[in-house]
Amino acid sequence: MANALEESLQRIREDLQASEFEVTMLSVGHPVDAISHPNCPMDLWFQLAWKHPFEAMQSSLWPLMTLESPERWDVLARLNARTWLYKCPQKDVLSLDQWRLLAADYADHVLPYFEGIYPTEKRPRQAIEAARAYVASHHRTKKQLEAAHIAAWICNTETPLRGAGVAIAAWRASLGAPDFTRSDAINAAEQSSPCGPRETEEVWQWYRLVHYLRGVP
Repeated sequence: MANALEESLQRIREDLQASEFEVTMLSVGHPVDAISHPNCPMDLWFQLAWKHPFEAMQSSLWPLMTLESPERWDVLARLNARTWLYKCPQKDVLSLDQWRLLAADYADHVLPYFEGIYPTEKRPRQAIEAARAYVASHHRTKKQLEAAHIAAWICNTETPLRGAGVAIAAWRASLGAPDFTRSDAINAAEQSSPCGPRETEEVWQWYRLVHYLRGVP
C-alpha cells in the first residue's frame, strides 16, 4: 500500500498536467514538491509559501503569483519576514565570507541614518568597508579589519543612544556576525523614519538573504 501511494505521488510530481486536486494531495506529505509544481493552485501556493518562502521564490510559479496578487505576497512577507530570517534552513549553506558580506550589507543599509546625524563620523562606514575588503583580499587585510573593528566599538561608546544602533551594527559586521548585525540594524531602523519601520527593514533583510542564497552576492 505504501509503495503504491509513493508511486502515485511520484507520478503527480512528474506529470506537468496533474490536476489541482492531485497537487493538493501531494502537498500533504510533500509540500516543497507541491509548491514547485506548475499546477499548484494559488491559494495552496500561498498557504505553503508561509512555511516554505525560499522554495516559493525559487518555484516557476513565483513570477506569476506575485504578478497576479502582489499585495498578497507583500502582506505575507511583512507578517513573516522576522520568522523567515530566524528559521530559514538554507542559511547553513552560506560560507563564512558570505556571512560577513551579508552582515556588512545589513549594517550598510541603515548607515545613512547614522551619517545623517553625524556627517563627519566615518568609523562605522570604515568598519563596513574593512569587512568587505577582508573578503575581497582573501583575508590579507586582517590588521586593517581589526583596527576598524576596534574603532567602530569606540565610536559606539562615544555616540548617543540614537546613533549607537548603527555603530554597533557596523562593529558586529566587522566580526562577521549577520544575525546580531541584523537585529542591531532593525533596532536602528525603528529609530529612524528615513530608514523605515521595523517590518520594512525585516523584509529588506529577507530579500537580501535570498539574494545570497541564490548565489549572487
